[in-house]
Amino acid sequence: MMIYLKKYQDALESYYIRSVELQKKYAKLVIELNPTFSKEIKVTLDDYVQYGLRKGITITKEQLCSFEKHIDSEQLYQRCLRKLSLKDRTIYEMRKWLKETELADYQEVNSLIDKLIQKGYLDDEKLCKEQIQALANSLYGPKQIVSKLNNVV
Repeated sequence: MMIYLKKYQDALESYYIRSVELQKKYAKLVIELNPTFSKEIKVTLDDYVQYGLRKGITITKEQLCSFEKHIDSEQLYQRCLRKLSLKDRTIYEMRKWLKETELADYQEVNSLIDKLIQKGYLDDEKLCKEQIQALANSLYGPKQIVSKLNNVV
């Protein structure tokens, strides 16, 4: 009896995909929450393909929550990339910025930092070498370089 009740509750909490519009970085879905109310959501292209999301199918409440979490994470990742495209940052600077945005919890911050490191977008050693070279090219001496680098940290 409990199994049927659970299936019934799941059916009540499923949402019909009314329309799909593919964008460059995500898919925009219009889902029907009930016959009189619909909602537009964005899902990553990864989720769109992985779950075979198409017009006319239904998704569960759990899937909807998962899609929303993934798109939030992807949008935050894109913000990180935009920030790094303006200026190279240290791991400390990015971690501090992510915490200050209050858009991600501790676990997600660590996950984003790890992803950026794995892709080579965050590399403290490389950044330090580049700064030393830039200062040396600007005719700074060793003591001035050390002093400038100490002021950065």
